[in-house]
Amino acid sequence: MTSFLTEQQDKLVSLLREERETAERQRQEMEAKLEEQRRETDRQRLESEAKAERGRAEMQARLDAQRDGRLRDEQLVTLQARLEALHAAKLLGDAELYAVEDIVADGGDQVAALLELSGRMVGDGAFSRQLRRKYA
Repeated sequence: MTSFLTEQQDKLVSLLREERETAERQRQEMEAKLEEQRRETDRQRLESEAKAERGRAEMQARLDAQRDGRLRDEQLVTLQARLEALHAAKLLGDAELYAVEDIVADGGDQVAALLELSGRMVGDGAFSRQLRRKYA
């Protein structure tokens, strides 16, 4: 009878050990799954943040381009008014005015140079002389 009880006790201990090992494996598997879910959630969050940041940067770039475009348009209007005033004051002849107007109409790097020159040359006489020297 003692051997039977010992045998039963050993079986019970063995079963308890197996259950504990099974429970430990299940716990480890569950922790691994939770860790994987956490990593996936973090990855998705980082992707969302990066996408939002790209959207903000694109929006800011569009706003900057619009602002720069409006500023350039205002500068062109001011330049054209100044050219007309120089022509009216006989500081630019017809051919010179038309040559500079053609540059403005064609656009390009020369327009930026004209705008910069107009900003640097405050005096109309000096500005008209530089226009004739460089562009007419």
